Order: sequence, then C-alpha cells, then structure tokens
Amino acid sequence: MRSLGGDIYLDDSYDSGVEGYPGARFVLQMNTPPLDIESALPPAEMSMEFISVALNERDAMQQQTKECAIYRPEQSPSPQKSELQSSSRKALQASSDANQIENKLPNEYSVLFVDDDAILRKLFVRGLKRLKPEWQIKEASSGEMALKTLEGYKADLIFLDQYMASTEKQMLGTETASAMRSRGITSIICGLSANDMRDSFISAGADGFILKPMPCKPQDLQKALLALLEQNASIHRDTGVETV
Repeated sequence: MRSLGGDIYLDDSYDSGVEGYPGARFVLQMNTPPLDIESALPPAEMSMEFISVALNERDAMQQQTKECAIYRPEQSPSPQKSELQSSSRKALQASSDANQIENKLPNEYSVLFVDDDAILRKLFVRGLKRLKPEWQIKEASSGEMALKTLEGYKADLIFLDQYMASTEKQMLGTETASAMRSRGITSIICGLSANDMRDSFISAGADGFILKPMPCKPQDLQKALLALLEQNASIHRDTGVETV
C-alpha cells in the first residue's frame, strides 16, 4: 500500500452497533482520483444478465413459431415437430405469464433504494428502469441520507440494506426502518442483506425481506416486486393511510 503512495490503519472509533460484536474497520487512504462509477459499470447490454437472456428467448420463440407454422393438419407430425410445438407452446405461455405479472404492477410508483454500494445502486436503478420506465426511483447511500431524502420525497416502496459502511458510523438498516416508522412514514419497507435478517427487519417495522443479491432476471424481479405489493396490499397503519 505504501509503495503506491497510500496508507492503511485501524479505525479505533468504529462501533458496529451490534451489542457484543464491536467489529473492526480498516481505513484505506489512496492518493488516486475518485473512481468514475459510470465508467466502472459494464456496458449497458452486459450489465444485467436478463437482457441477453430475454432477447435470446424471444428470438428462439420467434424461430420456433415460424417452424411450427410449416405443419399441416392433414399430415401426421413427426416426433421432432411435436416436440418443437410443445416447446413453442411453453415459450408462448411463459411470455404470456410474464406479461400478466408486469400488467399487475402499478403504472405509477415511487421507489427509494438505500445501499452504500454505488455500483449496486446503479445496477438496480438501471434494471428497474428497464422493467418499469415510468416509475420514479431515488437512491441513498446511508440511512441518514434516506431519512433526509424522505423529507421531500414520498416513496411507495423502500429497499433498505442492513450494513452500510463509511468512514463515519452509519445507521443500520433495521435502525433506519425503526426511525422511519417513528416519523410516521407508511411506505412499504423491504430489508436487504446477504444474511437472513428477516425477523430483525420485521421487528423494526419492515414489511418484507429479500436476501441479496437482488433478482436480475425479468420474471424473478417482477415476481419479487409483485409479492411485496400483494403481501402489503390494503394494509393500514396507525395513520390510516393505505400503503398501496
């Protein structure tokens, strides 16, 4: 590190906020320009795996549909053609199911995504914009910033990461959820973590929980969003405000 002109040291003031587990944090100081997040992201056509998968499935479905059109009712289909027809029907059914799921999602919705990882935030926003371009999406890098953002932004759905690192001590996701509820925020809150912290988030006032990483494929992302919305449909909090 020092050979590169940087330095590394242990932050004595760090406290994880979890009783009995003080944790430790090492601080790296690099004498280099800040990373350009946009240039660090992969090309748009490669950033989300499901884009390529969706296009391949669409092309395969179109090709299979064309080939199935060759079949004539007066002829007995060969085993190969029968298998092709079955595959085509399944592909068409999958496409129909995906459209039905997407149609169940509201056309207008506002989302706040809270995570300290800038690249994860960008990927999530990019993926959700492709799925529902008409939705409003804001992002925050900490619980404190999320609370500040909500002072002037009404989010219908909030995704909260649990551990958000920084050179300064940050609120945990569960602490942020609790603070939001104490301020009368009635948005649907979904906790995020690579560890199973569902019970902790629910106890803090969250409505749901998803294990990281977030779903990437279109149908998986749609189903996750729909499950959250349906699970919390018509739920009224103490304020009497309907969350969906």
